[in-house]
Amino acid sequence: MSVRIGRLRSTWTVVDGLPIHARVAAEPAPAGAPAVVLVHGMSVSSRYLVPTAEHLAPEYPVYAPDLPGFGLRNRPGITSRSCFGYDIWPLVPKGASERQT
Repeated sequence: MSVRIGRLRSTWTVVDGLPIHARVAAEPAPAGAPAVVLVHGMSVSSRYLVPTAEHLAPEYPVYAPDLPGFGLRNRPGITSRSCFGYDIWPLVPKGASERQT
């Protein structure tokens, strides 16, 4: 059995005036595939999730953002864990997150 490995690209999106870095699937996923958002833990960055994202990328639109203060992302003042998810959803194109699993 052959395993397809997808490619990722690095993107920047501005949300509420702050730049957000994410690694996303470089190739389009099959039509109707649900978006997969990979969120890293507190002592790593999206780079930690690259192997998982590459395996999922051929079949799903994959988004692996850097949380504030991690990876390529600056820490914007005071940040609490409760607000980490606030700026993740704007990274996912409209319609890609309509089907949740």
